[in-house]
Amino acid sequence: MRFFVLFPLLAIFLVPFFLARAEPVKGQEINKEHPVLVELFTSQSCSSCPRAEKLFAEFSERDDLVVIEWHVDYWNNLVHGRAGHWVDPFSTRSNTQRQRDYNSALRNTGSVYTPQAVIAGYAETTGSRQNAIETLISQAPSPYAKVDVTSNGRELMVSVAPMNNAGSMQAEVMFVEMISSMKNKIHGGENKGRMAESRNIAIASDTLGPWTGVAETYRASLRTVKANHCAVLVQEIGSGQILGASYCPPMETASGASASAATPDFIDAHP
Repeated sequence: MRFFVLFPLLAIFLVPFFLARAEPVKGQEINKEHPVLVELFTSQSCSSCPRAEKLFAEFSERDDLVVIEWHVDYWNNLVHGRAGHWVDPFSTRSNTQRQRDYNSALRNTGSVYTPQAVIAGYAETTGSRQNAIETLISQAPSPYAKVDVTSNGRELMVSVAPMNNAGSMQAEVMFVEMISSMKNKIHGGENKGRMAESRNIAIASDTLGPWTGVAETYRASLRTVKANHCAVLVQEIGSGQILGASYCPPMETASGASASAATPDFIDAHP
């Protein structure tokens, strides 16, 4: 079941008004040097979400995309008959707020729904609509900022290249800590009894600093024990448009282990 607060169909009419300031680029021109950020807002309590998460797992294998799952918290207290409710173990209020901010910019409303896909911060659609998402990816604005992330073990060095004609650019550089892959049994809610499978689950995020279009460097490290993957985003303040994005290279985690061995791929979570 899709969860609507108000009228998500407004997105059909509003998307054209939020196409970016730059000319779109064709899908075949997008490459791993300038990946497009594709975000999924989802919940383990939403019966329509597993299909979207499966699609985004496929997207996560592509070199031309940076893929992040944000688990929202407004499903956590919804009771589904005798199945009761389910608290998504990866959900946070800040993830929900990020989704509300996007919907305010893209749909002129604070209402939210799942599953929702946001492409490059410039457009949104239902998270399970593969053809619509592919079209929006192919029309995504050409990235303004080239992001390069290197690792010396436990610390990351983030470099953002200068932008031509930066003008009064106001953006921020965001660091997202993730779990690369996770399975868990769901014990309540709409998906009771199902095995949830997720990729690139955001579990923490922080702002590294402002970016005004000039060359800048930032430092970051994985601080969340469960995190074994990360991404860096450059996002324009106000519009929410993604100006650049990159995954992090392999590095040591907060526990000192290699990222690939840091986190088991199964947990048995209970609310």
